[in-house]
Amino acid sequence: MAGTENNGPAFIPFGTVTPEQAADPNAIMLTYRNYGDISLNGLDLSFTYYLNPSLSFGANYSFVSKDLFEDVDGLGDIALNAPKNKFGASVQYVNTDLGLGVGLRTRFVVGFPVRSGVYVGDIESYYTIDLNAGYEIPVGPRPRLSFTVQNLLDRRHQQFIGSPEIGRLSMVRLTQTF
Repeated sequence: MAGTENNGPAFIPFGTVTPEQAADPNAIMLTYRNYGDISLNGLDLSFTYYLNPSLSFGANYSFVSKDLFEDVDGLGDIALNAPKNKFGASVQYVNTDLGLGVGLRTRFVVGFPVRSGVYVGDIESYYTIDLNAGYEIPVGPRPRLSFTVQNLLDRRHQQFIGSPEIGRLSMVRLTQTF
């Protein structure tokens, strides 16, 4: 193409504005655009079943009808940045006489597209298993010792584009209630 030069400002999108008060007058302001109306439907379900006063089972499910809206108003794709389907299940044992509680939880998240500013890509499906245990120490004001392991199997996964992979996280807490 005769007469065109490939210099920096030619690559800045049309309508780019930087405020005069900016510390760096060459900085570019990024913001979100309103694309108009979109429609989606969703559903959240959750239940807990108490087998007896000490043992309970629970499950939950979340659904949305769309996780990607293609070519909205001819301007491009819009992602919900969240999965269409998420599942979870848990089991919890509590013995108040012993001051003991133990729980196990699993989550499954279906992969989904991300389109958020410079963060564009696809999140892969993943699942995690979490373990928690707590014991009320039978001395003085009865402090509680808790132990939690998130992502027990150390299944490395990314929950959003641009964020680091998440592995196992273990925590020990000592709490006192007054």
